[in-house]
Amino acid sequence: MKFVIHFPTCGNPATLSASQFTDQDFGVVTPAPFEAHLGRISVISSVAPHTRSTPNDPALVFWDGAFISDDGAHNHLLDNSSPTAAAVAISSYLDGVSAGETPIHLSGVFGAARIDEDGSFMLSPDPLSQYAFFRLERSGHTLISNSLHLIEKAAARLGFACERDFTSNAFEAAFGVGGWTKTGLAGVEKLPTGYAVVGDGKQARLKRFSMPWKNQYGTYEASMRAAASGLMKRANSLAQTLPDRGLAIDLSGGKDTRLVLGSFLGAKARNFHVFTGGPEGGPDRGVANRLINHFDLKRSGFLSNVGPGEIIDPIAATARAAFRSMGSSNLFHTGLGVERLSNVAQVRGGCAEARTKSFFPSTKPHQQKKMQSYHRSLAASEGWSLRLKQLLRAASTTFTAQFAAQLISRSRFTHQLFTDEFLHQAARAFEHQIDWLLAQDISEANVKDAYYLADRGWRHSGFTVQVINDSRPTFEPLNDVRLVSAQAALSVDDRDRARLTYDIMTQFGVPGLIEVPFAASDWPVELMSDPQKLVRAELSKMTAQPVNAEALTRPQGDIRGIHNLGRQAYMEAVQYHFLELAGDLERSSSVWSILDRDELLAAIQSGEFATTKFALVGSRLYYGLVWITGQEERTVLD
Repeated sequence: MKFVIHFPTCGNPATLSASQFTDQDFGVVTPAPFEAHLGRISVISSVAPHTRSTPNDPALVFWDGAFISDDGAHNHLLDNSSPTAAAVAISSYLDGVSAGETPIHLSGVFGAARIDEDGSFMLSPDPLSQYAFFRLERSGHTLISNSLHLIEKAAARLGFACERDFTSNAFEAAFGVGGWTKTGLAGVEKLPTGYAVVGDGKQARLKRFSMPWKNQYGTYEASMRAAASGLMKRANSLAQTLPDRGLAIDLSGGKDTRLVLGSFLGAKARNFHVFTGGPEGGPDRGVANRLINHFDLKRSGFLSNVGPGEIIDPIAATARAAFRSMGSSNLFHTGLGVERLSNVAQVRGGCAEARTKSFFPSTKPHQQKKMQSYHRSLAASEGWSLRLKQLLRAASTTFTAQFAAQLISRSRFTHQLFTDEFLHQAARAFEHQIDWLLAQDISEANVKDAYYLADRGWRHSGFTVQVINDSRPTFEPLNDVRLVSAQAALSVDDRDRARLTYDIMTQFGVPGLIEVPFAASDWPVELMSDPQKLVRAELSKMTAQPVNAEALTRPQGDIRGIHNLGRQAYMEAVQYHFLELAGDLERSSSVWSILDRDELLAAIQSGEFATTKFALVGSRLYYGLVWITGQEERTVLD
């Protein structure tokens, strides 16, 4: 469900109507969009909202995404999902948020709003704020929505345009982090982490309701056991809610997806299939095959959102992704086709970075030697010393050197693509963001991973799930407050070693779950017992090839995007279009206050972005230019 709330702050009545919006504004086919005028508020949605179960409470409940409780799992695309039960659960969640609690009875990536007859309302993302709500305040109007398309269209209908903005993409390309609440529209921001919105019919205000990275259970042992128990209960809820063959678990070579698999096996809930990620013949696929073979798992066909026979070239794949994902700076993650797969629910583990291990590990050598060397060379370069000082000052905490190295973990070549003005503004932004986190009573030991959740997590994981949920039910059981609470109770060293994941898997009590080797980073030697090491040695001899190869199915269509072609081949395929977009962009464009035009054009022409080292940076800049120039392909899902 996509919806927008219009709240005039200038005393005028709300004037938006559903007839002013098209399917392309919602991103999906909407045979009967809904509108309501409650007090001074207008709300437009792609489908009709739910109501709470009691007849004396006519409040409307708007919600989107997917959530899991101990009693069931809900997603708006599921035919067997109970609207009344979902509305009651969401209302209970919003009541907790309103009371200033950090609710733990729901997990997932979801967002909801409840609006009463008098126009008072409550709106909140999930407890970890991975679901994105966007907000614009301008010219006596407040717009809040879970879709930038709707805000862009609503603003135009109200008489003021939203300029498309490149800043969010620039932060991602230049630093890998730092966009914070910035989006693809100037003046439109994501709701800050840990905040809800409360309206009383006259005004709307932000309400603080939670902040992750605090231990709520006293000891690590208690936190870890609560997290493990919660994961198995969520797995059982998913298995009971969804029919056999209607549940598919994403399985790769990493620890996060194995944690999801272990929660199902630990709960003895085996009515699921798995599908494997990673490139054909790659290490991720090999590890997944070993798990499938060892646990005798049922393999499902590859989940595809490409229509039968549909072939999408690299430029078109980019255009579709830009239409879907412009709320995130990491646009290349999603390149959707047109087929809706609403009868299969996908269970992912992709939101678990910084919850099950440290996202900024202190043990990686390059963070100390390579980055310190980079700092010195940067300082020695003419004209770069001021940039260095400001960027280092951005992480003014006791771990300044290491954290600043993480923040500016890009090469000199990358930074030369950007103007001095932008880099200086970025330095000040980093400083403000870190100071804000420290002011939220988060310990310095937890600031780095809290930074990930508040900045990079929602862009790379939460928003991706939010977009995918438009086309197929997608659940994220690892988006759970209890995991964060347990992680926050660990020492930095134990966090780096993925101690939480290891201990939770031990709680699951599934033989072989820990011992099947990983593709790259295995458990630290000191975590495993001698018997476990012997079992691992035996399991490493298993074939990494699928036993039932004939059971595999591949997509009938083909999206030739960055994931399918690989970064280098993809950037080679779009090089001419990339150069055309940059070259044709007017010199007066705000993009050139961020990017150095001559440096960018030279880098594209030389093929620098069509290399393994710089393809990711180039793709982010390329996607941003597609969005800025309005060349997204507005294909809706039917």
